[in-house]
Amino acid sequence: MVVRIGDGAGNGLLGTAVSDRLVGNGGNDTLTGLGGNDTLLGGTGNDRLFGGGGNDILKGGAGNDTINGGGDGGSFPNIDQLFGGAGADRFIFGLGGGRDDIMDFQDNVDTIYISKTYFATKAELMQNVSSSGGDCAIDLSGNGDDSPRIVIYNIDKSQLANDIVLF
Repeated sequence: MVVRIGDGAGNGLLGTAVSDRLVGNGGNDTLTGLGGNDTLLGGTGNDRLFGGGGNDILKGGAGNDTINGGGDGGSFPNIDQLFGGAGADRFIFGLGGGRDDIMDFQDNVDTIYISKTYFATKAELMQNVSSSGGDCAIDLSGNGDDSPRIVIYNIDKSQLANDIVLF
């Protein structure tokens, strides 16, 4: 495991092919995990977190953070836990597979960005959203497969529509 800790001044920290723990502390940090099962902690500031391959945990912390589904702009290939923290956070899902769990989504504060590669319209996307037990799941495959899938905890489907942007 590689541990890298920023100095609080706004850092660019790059992980390795093994499991890393990257801690940005204060400032507007960019943390990139690469391979392995990484833990990225942005801290305060407007951070950008990119997980890469592996089962990652991404926590933006306080600030308006951008949490990307992988270093290549795609979603994680495995099950990952995403925490935006306080502030207006952006969760970005490009091409990729696997399942991503958004653990602390805030309705009318945070935004989920999903590639138009999956769905051409928001109406089509919303047909592939299901609610159960106070949580939502977005089936990005559009055919009932478990992957790729986004699970958003503690939010109802009716709340989610205004928080999604297709790009």
